Amino acid sequence: MGPITQGQGLLIDAIAACNAGADLLMLMDFEATLESVYAGVLQATQHGLLDYADVQASAQRMLTLKEW
Repeated sequence: MGPITQGQGLLIDAIAACNAGADLLMLMDFEATLESVYAGVLQATQHGLLDYADVQASAQRMLTLKEW
């Protein structure tokens, strides 16, 4: 499994992955890419494209994993 690297479709793929239940997105380490995806996922949540409770649950699972 590798990072999502599809240029213009990157944000759409990231939102679709979150919507499908992905807790972790693997992205190329380019600051502009990371900021763009973060902002897009945040906006998708604010506009109801992603369920806020699902995003919170995903974040909690990641925090639990981090503590492990």
